[in-house]
Amino acid sequence: EYRDDNGISNYHSMEATLDKRFSNGWTTRIAYTLAKSLDNSFEHLTSGGSNSFPQNARDIRSWYGPSDFDVRHRLVINGIWDLPFRRGRARLRQGVGAAIFGGWTLAGSFNIRSGRPFTVTQSGDPLFLGALSTTLPDLVADPRISNPTVDKWFEPRAFQPLPTGASRFGNQGRNVLRGPGFASLDLGIHRRFSLGSEARYLEFRWEMFNALNRANFGLPNRHSQRQRRDDHDARWRSTRHAVCAETQFLAARDPACPNAPR
Repeated sequence: EYRDDNGISNYHSMEATLDKRFSNGWTTRIAYTLAKSLDNSFEHLTSGGSNSFPQNARDIRSWYGPSDFDVRHRLVINGIWDLPFRRGRARLRQGVGAAIFGGWTLAGSFNIRSGRPFTVTQSGDPLFLGALSTTLPDLVADPRISNPTVDKWFEPRAFQPLPTGASRFGNQGRNVLRGPGFASLDLGIHRRFSLGSEARYLEFRWEMFNALNRANFGLPNRHSQRQRRDDHDARWRSTRHAVCAETQFLAARDPACPNAPR
């Protein structure tokens, strides 16, 4: 194993921001980013969408494709709202209601983005290049499906594994598929209680992360294995020269794929 400085990368983006500065007790910001990042490197210290080693170490250009961290669309909305209840505000300016409801501040942040790219790889070492080699199967059809689910995120029959002893590399490109997107809403409410001076106060803060309890999945298992699909029970059974659809997102291990990583 050795390192070289022949990596290249390109990043292009368009950003749009809409700001409402703080006035009348509230402020908000909306930011959208359209981006495209390409490189021939990998995220060596993270679980990125492509393997740490390119398929053909003598042709790094063939590993050029979407970066492991490439996110095409990202939208972020955040805001702060001081509730209009207390002296000097529009409602409940005095009395018990002002004492109870006055001084509270609501804050929130909504973050949504498209999925990150990933590469489907083939198990074993059919080219006899060593344990650290990366083998890509041939791409023989469109692997994308119209309604991907946790159980089946892409079409495994679109990938044809290389036979043992093959004298060429697979024709699949790097990071040709996209994983699930991400969306999260964080909310918070807080209030400061004065302790006799501006420098001394007691703050109550309640925060909720992913307040809507949305399930955000990581990249699917993308390790192909010599298996075929049994159309009768929709299970993946061991056989030779086929592809295993390891698209499970959870930690459970499919008995039909005993070598799948957890």
